[in-house]
Amino acid sequence: SRCIVKSRGQCADFDTAAALARTPIDVTESAEAPTEGTQIELHGVDLPDLASRIATLCAGFPVPVCFNGKPLERPHAPEHLALTATPVGGLHLCGTRDGEHSHDTLVYLQGFCVLRPIYHRPERANVLHLDA
Repeated sequence: SRCIVKSRGQCADFDTAAALARTPIDVTESAEAPTEGTQIELHGVDLPDLASRIATLCAGFPVPVCFNGKPLERPHAPEHLALTATPVGGLHLCGTRDGEHSHDTLVYLQGFCVLRPIYHRPERANVLHLDA
């Protein structure tokens, strides 16, 4: 399988097995690479149900994410929440506006959810974005 990453006018095109083996990866200048944002192409990668799971995987990303050319909603992205600074990161408490509190908390680190209750309503959860 192959991965192509394009960002800031540069491109890295590599075999994923070689990357996992820690083989050095060449980064080249590319006129096709965006100057803002990052594009990632996966070729020959079998990720079951990715199309149905990608939105959940990216729900807390702090940067815009597109999948197959379509922007994904990121309801738990810091820019979409009223966060309060805490010693460990930004905290959003569900129910501060409507009184409908929740005991469920989703914890994100660098955009990835690292802790979530088994059963929860994502739209009715507290959200903590840990500082890296």
